[in-house]
Amino acid sequence: MKILFIPEPKKEETSERSPQMIKVLKRKHEVVFLKPEEYWIKKRSFWPLRAWERFHINKKLIEEGKKMDGIDLVFCRDYTFALPGSRIARHLRKPCVWDSEGSMKAFWEDHHKYPTQVLPWLPAEKWLSKRVNYMITVTERDRRGHIEQGMDPNRIHIIPICVRSELFSQKTKEEARQALQLASHETFFLFFSNFNYLPNRMAINFLNEKVAPHLPGKLLLCGQGNLPKKLHPKIEYLGFLPLQKLYDLIRASDVCLSPIWEANGTLTKVLDMLGHGAATVITPAGQKGVRGLQDGVHALVAQDKEDFIYKTLLLAKNPTLQSKLKKSGPEVVQKNHEWKLYENQLLTLVESFGNNGH
Repeated sequence: MKILFIPEPKKEETSERSPQMIKVLKRKHEVVFLKPEEYWIKKRSFWPLRAWERFHINKKLIEEGKKMDGIDLVFCRDYTFALPGSRIARHLRKPCVWDSEGSMKAFWEDHHKYPTQVLPWLPAEKWLSKRVNYMITVTERDRRGHIEQGMDPNRIHIIPICVRSELFSQKTKEEARQALQLASHETFFLFFSNFNYLPNRMAINFLNEKVAPHLPGKLLLCGQGNLPKKLHPKIEYLGFLPLQKLYDLIRASDVCLSPIWEANGTLTKVLDMLGHGAATVITPAGQKGVRGLQDGVHALVAQDKEDFIYKTLLLAKNPTLQSKLKKSGPEVVQKNHEWKLYENQLLTLVESFGNNGH
């Protein structure tokens, strides 16, 4: 089967969902791309310009997609690419699959935050749910949200966010610190993310203003995007790191932090932290997408911002609790969020989508 995957992901190694899906699909099928991700998304600061530019980019790419030969299935990452992808699939008279990493309706009902950014997308999500043929999403909560938006329950399936433990760093904490040239006896906290995403920027501001002043050590930040103009002296920004260096950094850290209060689906960073056996403090938003995760067993789950500060300091000062979480964290990932558990399911679903047509 020949699958058109939209968009072509970035080239660097990553634990993100789409590149890992593509690796699985390529084992049995030919996978082709229309354009790289960078071509589809232009970074305009003023949203009307972004919308205008996106319309014209999509229009051009739809015309290119209509000319592609031998396509059996159009596979789209999230709603941004499912909008033009569904048009291409309809012209080619082939089925379209939307891989949704989270329902906007579920997000709005759970949080009622960011109305100017979320509410305009609800009608688009509803419209799109009726124009794709099949959907894959990541949690039962997101599945219900999409069904409420009009998606046929028989055409929506769940494959959770997953990681590959074989890619994890195999270094000990001491070896990782030596490789990264970090002090052997200092206490290190870690947060990593894409800082262009609003909830992540809010997390950075919270860590910078409220958490860092209390830390008995240094907070390491890595990722790319907009940072506060002035970082607290206890924060060190390391920039964007390749995947293996990031994984070494997780190994080298004493406590990992994820103060994300509003999120869709599952946070991959939480799986990376837990999978490495990191002692981790998260929020209910980080907990909800991880199957079987229990507060105090696999990670500490803070219920509000004051609780987050309290549990961060509690974990930093309690080596026994750190050791407990480091042993149990990987178990929940290995049991429920390893790619090898779902690879055959993905291949079976995709083959059924192609065979059943549109």
